[in-house]
Amino acid sequence: MGHSAEVVADFADHTTAHGFGNVLRCDSCSGKGVWIVAMLIAWTVCCIQLAVTIIAYLQYPTATTIAVQYSSSVQFPAVTVCNLNAARWSKMLNDSTLANYTNLLRAARPQTRSWNEYAPGTGRSSLFNQDSINEETAYKLLYIQAIYERNVWFSNS
Repeated sequence: MGHSAEVVADFADHTTAHGFGNVLRCDSCSGKGVWIVAMLIAWTVCCIQLAVTIIAYLQYPTATTIAVQYSSSVQFPAVTVCNLNAARWSKMLNDSTLANYTNLLRAARPQTRSWNEYAPGTGRSSLFNQDSINEETAYKLLYIQAIYERNVWFSNS
């Protein structure tokens, strides 16, 4: 068996084009002939469809017209607000540590100092002198920072 025959056999066994492998696997000459005719018909139909599509595309030019119309009355869309906050207010209400932090900041909130002076690691407050903060505490500190910086007051209603 020559080198070219091996290449053709390898191509027929591994190609994703259907039919080539069946031609080589078929033992009888009539079976091979049927598979070759079937493949030629399929390829001919494919080429004809492709040619018809290209000719149709080239014969019909496309014209696009864009008209912008402004409406004076547009109905306001429905809006749904989903709470993606990882810290739940109902869980934070019963936390005595959070209540202590919040009460201390509300009571001693100077108008001239920024939040950064009370942030962890600055040495201003013994409450925040911790080297590591877990995720839950970080969310609580963000809540406290919102109260401190924006004077936000939350209620449980």
